[in-house]
Amino acid sequence: LLTSPENAEAAIPDPGAEVAKKPKRRRKMTRMQRSIRKLNKQTADNRRLKEWRENLEQRARAPKKAED
Repeated sequence: LLTSPENAEAAIPDPGAEVAKKPKRRRKMTRMQRSIRKLNKQTADNRRLKEWRENLEQRARAPKKAED
């Protein structure tokens, strides 16, 4: 057990020591995965657009507040 103050610092691992890990090799995405991801992005964008449009319509339908 390290109880002496001189050895206390040595027991703490250097934070910079494990930064130089070998980077994991990223596997190339298959064509199918790429198309699926593209589709997912598309549907997400469409959902966002739809929500935005509905929000606009609701705002248009709502009675105008007297602030302008």
